[in-house]
Amino acid sequence: MEKLMGKRIRWMQSIFAGAAAFLFLAGSNAGADEKEIPDFKEMTAQEMVQDMGAGWNLGNTLDGHNDLTPGETAWQGVVTTPELIKSVHDMGFQTLRVPVTWGTMIDDENDYAIDKEWMKRVKEIVGYGIKEGMYVIINIHHDGADSAWWLNAAAEDLEPVCRKFSGVWKNIAAEFKDYDEHLIFESMNEVNGGEEEINKLNQAFVDTVRATGSNNAKRWLSIPGSGANIGTAYEGFPFPKDTIENRLFFAVHYYDGAMGLTETTDITEWKKTDSKNLKIQLQSLERVFTKKGIPVILGEYGCIDKENTADRAYFNEVTARLCRNMGVVPVYWDNGYHDEAKKPDYGFSLINRETGEAWYPEIVHAIMRGAYLDGTYQEVVKNPTVVEAESITLSKEKLTMEAGAQEEVSAAALPKNSNDVVLWKSQDESVATVFSGKICAVGDGKTEIIAFSQSGSVQSSVVVQVGEEKQVDGGEKEDGIKTANARKPLQYALLVIGIGAVFMAGAGIMKNRRETD
Repeated sequence: MEKLMGKRIRWMQSIFAGAAAFLFLAGSNAGADEKEIPDFKEMTAQEMVQDMGAGWNLGNTLDGHNDLTPGETAWQGVVTTPELIKSVHDMGFQTLRVPVTWGTMIDDENDYAIDKEWMKRVKEIVGYGIKEGMYVIINIHHDGADSAWWLNAAAEDLEPVCRKFSGVWKNIAAEFKDYDEHLIFESMNEVNGGEEEINKLNQAFVDTVRATGSNNAKRWLSIPGSGANIGTAYEGFPFPKDTIENRLFFAVHYYDGAMGLTETTDITEWKKTDSKNLKIQLQSLERVFTKKGIPVILGEYGCIDKENTADRAYFNEVTARLCRNMGVVPVYWDNGYHDEAKKPDYGFSLINRETGEAWYPEIVHAIMRGAYLDGTYQEVVKNPTVVEAESITLSKEKLTMEAGAQEEVSAAALPKNSNDVVLWKSQDESVATVFSGKICAVGDGKTEIIAFSQSGSVQSSVVVQVGEEKQVDGGEKEDGIKTANARKPLQYALLVIGIGAVFMAGAGIMKNRRETD
């Protein structure tokens, strides 16, 4: 009998040890073989443009280079941080364009593989924007600048150029194929060439990205013409053939030469006649594309500092308002250069990348008024009087959501004639993100979503609970901001081991009692 009891005990010990090991390994390896692909939200062109809001370029950063060897601080001296991108988002920018030069990070002898550390850094910065719920655009940037490097659409033999272009995009696309709709690929920057050559490259881009599968099969792609010039916005523009309908943007850039680019103080004023001429320039985008349901991204625009902040603000507000009314996404070009000791500094920069504060709040505010307030471009004036909001009333004070869900919260600002833009921010983006009142639940926890006036005069908030509230000792609900209550695989394993230990201890007692008897 004693031998039989010993065998049973050893048998039970083996069972519990095996069960504990199985649960631990199964839990820790869950999803290792099968990666969960994020949902890709299907939206119309109009919905995408509205959701992308106003945009900002992280210029002269990942596109900076020395002889095509890219470096984040080659052309400006600040390493990009999550805090900077959060500041950009909280100013009202909802789209982040991240120009990327790949250059010598491409291994021509290894199927155009991308240097792992460079790709890692690109993905990190993309992740900063995605975390905020922003749309992020990446491209192949200075590799095609001035026909001086490998991406030369004017080359005598385009085949090797096209082959490398496809190979590079294949590797880029494969790295990002599981990202959701917030990531957009732009085929190239300002590559000059004939219509046939540019179209061939754009077609290779679309075919290559789609072939990588997963969410790339339906990802939004951005297609420029030669030089991304607004003059390419003509009837019959040769969009590439695609395997999915209505999933291509037209990409274009616009700079006013005298006002926006020429480094002289001879021309510093923006006038009503300039606004009218700008409308004429941009009307082709509306006539040829947006009125036909084809969305447009104005991927670069801006004007340099000539100690004319009021005129620059006027220009930016008019541009953003025209884009709003024409169904175009405006993305300001910020090159990261600002020299306070130099007057003027002829730089495009609006935001201090070290502190996340605006160098020129008046210009940032103007962009937001243009992008988010109703009205015509003729109603925009220089040096407007801002009627500050005195109160903001939200349609909801508390929300309970599940991860992945979306809720709309409206904000009513008083007085009614206020032109003080209501902006939104989240206290914890790992729980929920927000843009223009659209709240997206990300992960379990609790956070505050804040609606605030751009002037800083007033704010209001809604408490968002994602998932169930965590229970603390005594059964009371935890009143913290972020909580998590998912058991870990190790906890399950320890639980099983504990139960087994109790059983074995009991069995041991029984054995001892039998021996005593």
